[in-house]
Amino acid sequence: MIKNIPQLSSLEIFELFIKATLLASPVFLMSIKGWTNSLLFLLSILTTISLIQFRSLIPKTFDQCQKKHTKLIIASLAVGFLAIFITQGLRGELTLKAFDAPLRMLLCIPIFLYLCHKPLNLIKFAPYVLSLSSLATFIYTLVYIQQNPEVWAFWGDRLATRFVDPNAFGVYTTLIFSLLLFSLNLNNPINQKFRLFIASLGLVMGAYLIIGSGTRGAWLSIPFILTTWAIINVKNNPKLILLLSGFFLVSISTSYILLPNFQARVDSGFHEIHSWLFTTTKDTSAGIRLSMWQVTWDLLQKSPFIGYGDSGYQHLLNDQHLSRNYSPIVLETIAKAGPHNEYIANLLRSGMFGGLAIIVTLFTPFYVYLKSPSKLENLGGRSFNPNHLGLALFMCLAISSMSVEIFNLKYTSSFYGLLIAMIYSETIAEKSSN
Repeated sequence: MIKNIPQLSSLEIFELFIKATLLASPVFLMSIKGWTNSLLFLLSILTTISLIQFRSLIPKTFDQCQKKHTKLIIASLAVGFLAIFITQGLRGELTLKAFDAPLRMLLCIPIFLYLCHKPLNLIKFAPYVLSLSSLATFIYTLVYIQQNPEVWAFWGDRLATRFVDPNAFGVYTTLIFSLLLFSLNLNNPINQKFRLFIASLGLVMGAYLIIGSGTRGAWLSIPFILTTWAIINVKNNPKLILLLSGFFLVSISTSYILLPNFQARVDSGFHEIHSWLFTTTKDTSAGIRLSMWQVTWDLLQKSPFIGYGDSGYQHLLNDQHLSRNYSPIVLETIAKAGPHNEYIANLLRSGMFGGLAIIVTLFTPFYVYLKSPSKLENLGGRSFNPNHLGLALFMCLAISSMSVEIFNLKYTSSFYGLLIAMIYSETIAEKSSN
């Protein structure tokens, strides 16, 4: 038996360690503080060292289109850091803390380049890894809330962990759910029964966590995610379309009827938006967000090109025009927590450079997905490919970003950068391997 065990070289063991560490990155994303950041720094160092063995940073087997896409992904990971660097220089300031989150994405560049040489078969392992992540989060959250009931009460009966507030919790449980869903294809021969069983458990736990978070901004992305997944899967099968549509509608209706918190969050969302638009009652949860976006627009007119940094606008909140048109709670909330919108937050922080940065960060990978030749082809006889994970990533975060800031924390930026590296290295390298 021992003689049949393959002998691995030190380089092969090193490669396996890097890939195993990458696959472990989602597991304790929201249950162990510092987990994702620690793995990121380790992986960045190891892959930087490993790149020395390659004669070029970008694989020589890549054609011009692949090289172009590789450079675009690098740009998407670097642009946030560059936007802050440029605008701080133009404002004549240096605030190192502002670089914390964008630096994490920058550190993912060597990881991405390494994986272009040594692609990770993420689609093969995704259902298991992501289901394990849902399980770890599910167990940790229930135990944490049971031991700390005051946290449950503080957040208004919404799920959260020790270091993840309900908004971030909702966005990233939705992201894990979306990636897990898109790792499955009903027509894919590699979807064995055990694989589907494990993924189904992960999806059920993920759905519970999403509903329990009460994060309406993340909920907005779910209809688009489910519809797109159904289109990819069922194509010209009308019976399956009706079956899936009925299942989704029944699931949502049942959740609305049986879960009072879910029903209350949905109802209050419509009521709050209606109140903000048509009545004088504007200081609701959704109303405060909408008012903060108006405040941001007023502030941007005074500094549209370079923004204000993280807190350079706060003295302007005492302006008579703002205090006359907006309530104290709106001005206080934007001063403490920002405008609760990733696109607007980047504009406020870095002006037009920040606005361009967030568009490039989110939409450039989506462009690579659209231009990928394997998007519409059956690769190696498969009807599914890793590109669709990139589509799930884009839809979830691009929509959630409209009501939540998703890259203002170090661990969220780290996780996004690692996902981009894992998904798009395989997407780009796929062509040269076939």
